[in-house]
Parts: sequence; C-alpha cells; structure tokens
Amino acid sequence: MKQRKVIVISPPFFSHFRPLLRLSEAFAETGWQTLVACSRDFQPQIAGRRLGFVELVISRNANTGVAENTEQPEEERERINAFLEATRRGPLETLMLQAEHRKLDMLFEPEYLAGRIEAIQHREKADLYVVDQLSYGVTIALYLLDLPFVSFCPAHPYSIPVGQILYGVPPAWPEVFSSAAADRVESSPPMDPVQLKRLRSLSVQVEEYFTAEFNSVLGRSAPGRERIANAFRFTSPLAVLYNYPEFSPGREIAGARRIFLGSCFQPESLDGEWRQLLDDRKELNPKVLIALGTFLSARADVIGRCIRGILKAFPKALIIAGAGAQQEALKGLPEYQVLVRSFVPQIALLPQMDLFVHHGGNNSFTESLYYGVPAILLPFSSDQFNVARDAEAQGIASVLDPNRFNESRVAEVAVRTLGSDNSSLISWSGWVRERGPEHAVRRLEQMLETDTLSKTHSSDPSAHK
Repeated sequence: MKQRKVIVISPPFFSHFRPLLRLSEAFAETGWQTLVACSRDFQPQIAGRRLGFVELVISRNANTGVAENTEQPEEERERINAFLEATRRGPLETLMLQAEHRKLDMLFEPEYLAGRIEAIQHREKADLYVVDQLSYGVTIALYLLDLPFVSFCPAHPYSIPVGQILYGVPPAWPEVFSSAAADRVESSPPMDPVQLKRLRSLSVQVEEYFTAEFNSVLGRSAPGRERIANAFRFTSPLAVLYNYPEFSPGREIAGARRIFLGSCFQPESLDGEWRQLLDDRKELNPKVLIALGTFLSARADVIGRCIRGILKAFPKALIIAGAGAQQEALKGLPEYQVLVRSFVPQIALLPQMDLFVHHGGNNSFTESLYYGVPAILLPFSSDQFNVARDAEAQGIASVLDPNRFNESRVAEVAVRTLGSDNSSLISWSGWVRERGPEHAVRRLEQMLETDTLSKTHSSDPSAHK
C-alpha cells in the first residue's frame, strides 16, 4: 500500500506552530509521510522528529517565541506596542483595535500562495493538507487549487462563527466583565453599552470588507467559482479539528466533520536545572506558575500584582513567572521564592504546580486542563474572553479582570480557587486525556477509507452567496 503524505501548513506564530507540530508528529507516528510547511525560524524544532520541512512564508508578521524579541518589520512592532497599550484600556478597546488590524493582515497574498503551494504539490504530491483556520490566504489558495485539506482551529471554537455570532465579539462575557462585580478597583463598569455597540458595528464592517476581499480574489483567479457570503466561516468541507474540549456539542458547522482534540501538545520533562530549582525549594507551598503568553508577558504590572497578591495569601509560596523581555521590571521581589525568567518551560512545569495563573490562551487552558491544575484566568484579548467564559461556566477555573484587581483580590481568589471542589476539573481533565491528535488522525483515516476526502469547498452553505 502506498504511504500517504500530508503537508501541515503553519503560520509563523509560536502559539499556533506548537500544536500543529504535535499534530504533525501524530501523523508521522501513524505512518504518514509528513512535511511541515512554515517559516525557516521553526526549522530547528522540526529537525530530528521524523518530519520533513518545506519553507513557506504565509504572513507578513510573526511571533516565534517572545513577541518583543521577534525580528519583524517596524510597522508590525508598532502594532504590537499599540495592542499592548490597548490592553491597558480594557477589553472593548483591545477588541476594536484587533478588528481594525484584521483589515491589514487577514488575507496574505493568496495568489502568490497558490503559486507556491501548486509548486510544492507538483513536487511532493501530497494526499492531504492541514491548514490553520486563521491562515485564510492558505485556505483560499487550497480552494483555488482543488487540493484536499482539513481546517485546524487553534483558538476557541467561536473563531469559526456560527449562528448570530460575529468574529471577534464574545457572545457572552465572564461574570467579572458583565456586571458591577465586587472586585472592581475603579468605580466605572468596563462594559460601556455604546462601545459594545461600536465593537459590533466595526466587526460587521470588517466581516463585509474581508468577504469582499475574499471574493475579489475568487473573481480574479476563478471567475466561475461560487462567491462567499462570510469569509470568516469558510472552512474545509471535510473536517474541522478543534484544539479544544467539546463543551457545547450544539456548535454546529454544517457539512464538515467536527473533531475535538481536547488538547494538542507533547508532554515535556524538566531539565536538570529546573529539577534542581524545585528540589531546593520543596518546602515552599503552594507552587504557582504565572504565564501570560508570548505577547502579554509584556504586562509586567499585572504579573507583579499577581505575585504580590499570592505572597500575601501564601507567605511560603513558590512562584515561577514568565516575563518575556520584562524581567528587569520585576526586580525587588524575594528571589528565593519568586523565580522570574524570560521564558519558562510551561508544559514541563505544569504537573508540578498547584495553581496556574494565565491569560486564557487556548494552549495554556487546554494544557492546564489536561494536567488538572486549578487556574485563575486573566483574559485580555481575542478569544480569551470566550475561553474564560467556558471555564467559568464549567466550574473549572476562576476569572479576574487583569486591569481591575488589586493584591487583596487576587489573594482572596487564589485561596478560594485552591480550596474549591475540583470534581468538574477532574472530570474534564479525564475527557481531554482520552482525546488528542492521535484520535484526530484515526478519525481522518476512517474518512479516507470511506472516500470522503475528495473535493474542497466551504463546509457551511451560509458561507456561499
């Protein structure tokens, strides 16, 4: 039997590349010849994993580790700085800025990508492609080329909108954002109805603009193809892989098979230095990890408040914090108890932790759920509000507004979180552990056996005009 070949296409973002790399390994372990097409920055991480590498640039911006240290054009660096400043003003300002930025980079050179992928396909003759759902230029290129592909959703499932949901607008907010909750430091409520209406209006404009751009590409490159009604809903008709638990089975995407992986990462072991650091401090408890992701680690003010609040609640705690390029801003804390590093081995540390404070990013959320670690979520942007809402609704994490808590409040929430009943967390941890990338590959192979991987078009009839 001919060995099947898959090409996994990753954007130049570390948080997207990492789960796609794990999915690539699952394909290889199942017997597929597997190539990863991505930025050359990630080639060293691909080497030695039974995976092939194909260089493919699919975005004008990047984040290959610590966002502030990633080499990129000045205009992109300015956008990162503008984003970080918006997070200080609150969720609506941040989401509106992100909506504006989508006009600039959602559809990166699809005709160029179609030419590059066509050349790759001519050489490699892949049986299947996997594309990050947020890499729309690649999706439309594969659609134009009639190549079989599946969509990988690296973020919250609402990143593929359904029903009346708009891309970039949370349909429901965590409680701390939606009412005059007791943990306000400032008296004014963060959810201004006028601003919320502006966000919705802007998101409709971006959706219309983006869809028009999408259809303009189709008009130039494939005049006979059916036009798209909503580009944000445009996915593979074959399968959508979600790096997320199946909290709400009713979130349907018509036509496509929906496969929930639960999580998609490779467990890691602590190196000798970290093992020694923990062993030297084994008398310190609880052990707390604070990590806000590659972009938001720049918010040293939030990290500092978390550290001081946790020490207030637990004077004998061990706290490990990832601070990106902001290590200097967090000096003056007790060095024996507080280990601040530019980068922390999050996956390797999690099984050793009693509490995880993070930003509600999809990877952090699913990793902590996998290990059953109680968490406090501090959502700033993007899909983090949706993740936090799910975590709150399922009773598996606490949520704070990162701009509006003080040290006393985080101390109170940390004590409550560690003392709470964690039966729901344990139950969902078991669910996540039973799924994974191997589960997805087996499902896809079953689809191949029944010959359902054939043509490529949008899975959602409502995405077509």
